[in-house]
Amino acid sequence: MTTVTIDRLPGGSITAFRSSGHAGYAESGSDIICAAISAILQTAALGLREEAGLFIALEMDEEQGEMEVILERELSLEQRNKADIILNTMWLGLLSLQSARPDNLKIVERRC
Repeated sequence: MTTVTIDRLPGGSITAFRSSGHAGYAESGSDIICAAISAILQTAALGLREEAGLFIALEMDEEQGEMEVILERELSLEQRNKADIILNTMWLGLLSLQSARPDNLKIVERRC
């Protein structure tokens, strides 16, 4: 099972996300659930960097099925708005996938 942990500020904005584990839907290289999770998370990271213009800390280990993205702390209002749109869209995609495949994806939210 893949676990995605979402860190949120008290106001609800996402400040970081991390994934770990493989979904276990199919063999490595053929697992469409792992591929979907990876596509959602990597697209969010790309959007944060390229569309919102943010510096993000990004670490990935494909062998272990791990990815971590941490946003910079001080964001302008415009940057925060763009980040919220990108990350809330990521959140919706993950929720939809978890609803369809609860045995393969678990989402954990933490308030910071």
